[in-house]
Amino acid sequence: EISSISPRNTTISKRPDFYWAVDRNLVQEQEFIISLSDSNGKEIFREEIASFEFRFPENLPDLLPEKIYTWIVTTSDEEFASEETYFKVLPEDRIDEFTSMYRNLRKKYIASENTLFISYGTYLIEQKMYSDAFVYFNEIQKKTPDSRYIHQMLAITHLKQKLFLPYNQEITILSKLK
Repeated sequence: EISSISPRNTTISKRPDFYWAVDRNLVQEQEFIISLSDSNGKEIFREEIASFEFRFPENLPDLLPEKIYTWIVTTSDEEFASEETYFKVLPEDRIDEFTSMYRNLRKKYIASENTLFISYGTYLIEQKMYSDAFVYFNEIQKKTPDSRYIHQMLAITHLKQKLFLPYNQEITILSKLK
């Protein structure tokens, strides 16, 4: 089984990073295909990768605010697939609000990127932007993999999205992201 993690529902980013997890008891494949389509079914990209995360391609234009997009991940042998996951990019005025908050926090926590990411991630949870909060807490987790607090915050982002992963599946994905 493949579980999509982020983005889900709504996102701040017009160029989101994509994250997913696999159940290692079922999926042995290490190669994946990720595809993103617009609400009309037009494919925006389709890429083969050997990772559990994917950065939005630099050669493509930004996604449009207030438009719905769908993404799916399959194993390269197409034996397993995630569910189709929908998300929408926030309207420009809301993106500006979040960008302004991030800039203010960055000025305040200039000496500590971890503190900045924790503060902003917590703010995103308060604003019910769980998918985006996951991205920030996941970045900290890569640097401090043994932090119980960060694992708790990642669990909150999963629970709030009603994304339930078996414990061992979650540990596999979070420890593999680099």
